[in-house]
Amino acid sequence: MRNARQSCHAFDIKRILLLVAAFLWAAEASAEPQWRVRAREHFERGKVNLADGQGDLGHQGFLSAFDVFREDPMKLMYGLTVHRGSLGRIDNTRGLTVTSVGFEVKHFPWEKQRFFYRGGITANALQPTASGGDSEGGHFWTYGLLTGVGVELPLWRLGVAPEIGGRFARGSAGKRINMLYVALGVHFYVFKGDKASRDQNK
Repeated sequence: MRNARQSCHAFDIKRILLLVAAFLWAAEASAEPQWRVRAREHFERGKVNLADGQGDLGHQGFLSAFDVFREDPMKLMYGLTVHRGSLGRIDNTRGLTVTSVGFEVKHFPWEKQRFFYRGGITANALQPTASGGDSEGGHFWTYGLLTGVGVELPLWRLGVAPEIGGRFARGSAGKRINMLYVALGVHFYVFKGDKASRDQNK
């Protein structure tokens, strides 16, 4: 039974990776210059309920987020998002490996202002782990929302974007995630030979 669960988990991860690869290929093949890959690092802390009778348990950890966005810089960005990392149970050796995939929108509501909000719909695969990151077998899915607010600070040819927000998701049998996060993104908005990018960010 455990081998079957592990095989199912591996199949789910393969489907996610295939989806990501297909989206990256489509973005690269596009003739539009607005497709960009963006990245940020999350520190998340909150409660996870595995519906195993232990209730809401505190977890925290780092997740790396990668976005493939079609963007109008400093106005509107949207596309595929993939998050990957580990959440350790507070005061315990057990934890979770998290793989999240979904769709995100990042919008600057006021013209010529650097403030933005982010909204996303995500599917989250969580794999319980023991000390050292070894899989304990079994995994579960939750589905929900990611939302955040931040500011894009120009620094030479970079956009440095501190952000705060939350991840809220639900699964079968009462499984749930309620996490708050702080994140930092570093974005290159001017590309050599990309006149459109330079003009949009003057």
